[in-house]
Amino acid sequence: MIENLYSVFLPGLLFFSGLFAGGLLNVIIECYPIYLKKIWLAEAYEEIGDFEQASLEQPRPIVGRVGFDFRYLQCLEIRTCSCCFSYVKCVISGKREEFFGGQYPFRACLVELITGLLWVLNGHMFGFCWLFIPMLVLMSGLIVLAFIDFEHFILPDQIVFPLLFLGLLVNTQSVIATSATSAIVGTVAGYLSLWIIRIAFRWFMPEQEGLGLGDCKMFAAIGAWLGWQHLITACILSAFSCLGFIVVVKMMRENDEYYRFAFGPWISFGAIGTICFSQLL
Repeated sequence: MIENLYSVFLPGLLFFSGLFAGGLLNVIIECYPIYLKKIWLAEAYEEIGDFEQASLEQPRPIVGRVGFDFRYLQCLEIRTCSCCFSYVKCVISGKREEFFGGQYPFRACLVELITGLLWVLNGHMFGFCWLFIPMLVLMSGLIVLAFIDFEHFILPDQIVFPLLFLGLLVNTQSVIATSATSAIVGTVAGYLSLWIIRIAFRWFMPEQEGLGLGDCKMFAAIGAWLGWQHLITACILSAFSCLGFIVVVKMMRENDEYYRFAFGPWISFGAIGTICFSQLL
């Protein structure tokens, strides 16, 4: 009886914890790209010597509804924590839609649902061993990267590189990759494989932008977690899922000759799918 209650209560606890964590991920997805674009624009003005305009472009309160003045904070981590704290206050007061300007977006609901399901799946695959927390960090990072890339076509190094180094660190214990050497080779192979495709695409179609370097670095991070053996499976899943998405979009948008899409979400899908296959099959 106790075991049955435990088997029901634990997934439920993980799911609702994941829903709340998904809300915090929404804060990063909502605010971080705006912060980055402000910083890049300010740096561009500084490069051309327009320091007055650069000062105007420095990040200010990302959204007035957050209720916190970011101008007095210099550290990005403090800015993010402040956003998260404001979101938590909105959740506790039952007015979380106020954080997003009065309407809770569909994307936010989708992020929370995916995060909750992945937390449950992570608990089923790894249990409460030491690997549980690193895998939650990986899956959360992949969710953030997927939605930021889908909406803004950027894959921030500040998220990709910590995931890469954490993957190399975790695989010193040969967790998912067969060895630390496999993780290192997977990192190099992940970057070079997409980099070669990027160069070939630019050679044959110079007028269009293909893969970005962010995709290469993200796939290198996946190689650090999975090792070069599982990297092949992740590559196949990513490519075919992206191809299926392109076919559907082309069928729905028959009159459009050119459609820009992000590859980051499909890299995330391929990585999570590969982890599930390697652990459950």
